[in-house]
Amino acid sequence: MKLSIILICFGLLSSIEIVAQTTSTNDSIHSLGLDYFHGRNGKFMNRDKGVALVLEAANLGNTKALCNAGILYTEGIYVQRNDSLASSYFVKAATLGDPDAMDKCGLRFAEGIGVKQNNIEAYNYFLNAANLGHPNGAFNLAVCYQNGEGTEQNFEEAIKWYRFAAEHDHAKAQYQLARLYYLGELGVRKDFDQSCYWAKISGKNGNMDALNLYGVLIKDTNPSDAFEAFKKCYEGKDYFGRRNYADALRDGMGCKKDLALSSHIYMEGCEDEDLYCMYHLGVILLENDVTINLADAQLKGKSLRKFAENLLRHAAECGFEDAQVYCKNHKIKYKHSTKQRH
Repeated sequence: MKLSIILICFGLLSSIEIVAQTTSTNDSIHSLGLDYFHGRNGKFMNRDKGVALVLEAANLGNTKALCNAGILYTEGIYVQRNDSLASSYFVKAATLGDPDAMDKCGLRFAEGIGVKQNNIEAYNYFLNAANLGHPNGAFNLAVCYQNGEGTEQNFEEAIKWYRFAAEHDHAKAQYQLARLYYLGELGVRKDFDQSCYWAKISGKNGNMDALNLYGVLIKDTNPSDAFEAFKKCYEGKDYFGRRNYADALRDGMGCKKDLALSSHIYMEGCEDEDLYCMYHLGVILLENDVTINLADAQLKGKSLRKFAENLLRHAAECGFEDAQVYCKNHKIKYKHSTKQRH
């Protein structure tokens, strides 16, 4: 009897050792594949060989390799893009407990990428990822609760998971909390300090929407910091950052007033058909003695006043209300439109 138990135990130990050795081998193949792919650890870069090794490790069941294989087929990196195959790799990795793969599966089921769209499946994957501490999974789970996608709408759960993701340095979740405290939505009471706190952190983490919001929140109490926030957003090619930066330069908010530079920034917006920028540039040119050398091609054959009026007229005809009011007050004729654009 004792001998049988010993033999059984020996057999179990042998199986465990085989699994451990196999896992170790798979890890080695995956690591070697990454070394070749990136050209590191003494390996010359060989993308084809790197991808082949990663796929070999994935087909042997290595969790991280499965996830990377899914990424390769999602992006079409040295393989032909195949959303269905990518999804199958992510599902296998998720089944083995990889939270990143769970989050990716959730996104694919939510959007129907390589799988049949299914909000309940998406919710369950996000829930599993979040419960394993995955910040992006927590953020996506919060979205499910907020919108009632794949589960019943539950604002308390949404806030709970937004906060979890935010506390784990998720920039989008931090911005979402900042917005909620700013607007007082989803049952959250308006709280200036909390909105400012989360907007500032999210902005530092690279979220331009949050940085813009932070600038708006502090522009009356700390105009110089607000100006720097708007300037950084503008430098980051942010749409609203451009508007706010131009406004600050026009008004001298937290900086020396500079109508010429402000006009230059507004002109950039005009080139992108931004009606807000058209309106404000038109007003500046009509009401101030500003020299601009940034629209020579557009000004050729036209007076500066005519150019400004055309900007205002176009904004008004596209339904921009401030431009319509200005045109009426200054007798600038325009074709009336029921459309409203901002």
